[in-house]
Amino acid sequence: MMLLYARKDAQSLELKASILSFLRKNKMGHEEISGLSELKRKKQDENAMLLVIGDDNTLLEAFRNLDDNSLPVLGFASGKS
Repeated sequence: MMLLYARKDAQSLELKASILSFLRKNKMGHEEISGLSELKRKKQDENAMLLVIGDDNTLLEAFRNLDDNSLPVLGFASGKS
């Protein structure tokens, strides 16, 4: 299960839309995260991976919300930091 979170700027949201389109087309499990506080309740899935789209601060904020969970995180930089 791919969990997706994007910063709320045009470039990040555009990249998120492209990734969602790819995941849907290839019938890959995914879920959009509207707020990082949702991670505390979503992180129970052992097969989950978090994709964070934004800047360094967005990625650091995601790590802070993960607490001590070992959920894999992949960060994509979008635009200028």
